[in-house]
Amino acid sequence: MADEVKTNQEAGGVSTEEKVTNPIEGGVTEKADDVQKMIQSAVDKTASKIKKEYEAKLAEANSKLAEIQKSQMTDEQKREAEKKELEDRAKALAERERKLTVIEALADVGLPPDFANRISGKDEDEIKADAKALKEFLDKKAHEMSEAEIAKRLQGDIPKGGATKKKLTYEEIAQIPDRKERIKAYKEHGYA
Repeated sequence: MADEVKTNQEAGGVSTEEKVTNPIEGGVTEKADDVQKMIQSAVDKTASKIKKEYEAKLAEANSKLAEIQKSQMTDEQKREAEKKELEDRAKALAERERKLTVIEALADVGLPPDFANRISGKDEDEIKADAKALKEFLDKKAHEMSEAEIAKRLQGDIPKGGATKKKLTYEEIAQIPDRKERIKAYKEHGYA
């Protein structure tokens, strides 16, 4: 490591700042914090690699242990284990079917699957009713919010433009000073 001498103009003295040479990248790292970050990154990568290897070995050992335990079971114990495994599969299948029913019910009312965790119900009818209620609630709230936004933007004014154009009377048109405009107004209002 090499030291660089700098003057500290505010304090009126001299300070030294360490520069660390980085032979891997062929450059110089200005601060020790950068070196610390590189070391931490390398440690994290190594720890992650070791953890993955450990988890793989643990899964393999658990698999072997289950095989050994299964081979030492009696016929009655094997039947019980198979029964439990089938029950677990049935529960998992029932849960998958429920999730699919929820997604289908949401699609039927026009909502995305993102709302699946908002739907409750044990059977198909309850799920569909809940999805319909959610859709109605969201539509109602969206309408209320849009009406509130429109009212806020108009602030009590009548909307400009549109089909609400007032028809001028013959006398009102006659008072227009410009002849060309007056003729145009007669035509627009059906007096020509």
